[in-house]
Amino acid sequence: MIDITRASSLDAEVVSSIDRACFREPTVNVETELKHPWSYLFLAWPEGESTARAFLLAWLVSDELHVLSVATWPQFQRRGLGRALLAYAIEFARSRGGRTVLLEVRRSNQPALDLYRAFGFVTTRVRPRYYADNMEDAIEMTLAISPPREGS
Repeated sequence: MIDITRASSLDAEVVSSIDRACFREPTVNVETELKHPWSYLFLAWPEGESTARAFLLAWLVSDELHVLSVATWPQFQRRGLGRALLAYAIEFARSRGGRTVLLEVRRSNQPALDLYRAFGFVTTRVRPRYYADNMEDAIEMTLAISPPREGS
């Protein structure tokens, strides 16, 4: 079982520690993100754990959810936390009238590419030399979603 919660300022250190463990450069400034009404930071808590072990940061603007960052503490990868967060974020967007989910992923991140494709994301374009730290290409992906039907 995996619990998903929305982050608060009290979660800044745990998000920062996951971020540092997963990325060369920080990807999330929790305090800044929590100030924006369009910004959503979700945490995944594996059963039996006293702290979150993964996060997903997304912006919901109009009918688009842009997934900015997904990270799982290395020792907890491949346990479904990222999958649970992505499913939750997609449903969250759908429930608020979202029609599209957008994201960019490093060309070399095969596990993430596999996950996104399993959800039905399709490649829309390649952004050459997108990542400044190593000039790696980004794969831009999109998922079309339907808002909930009336009465459901």
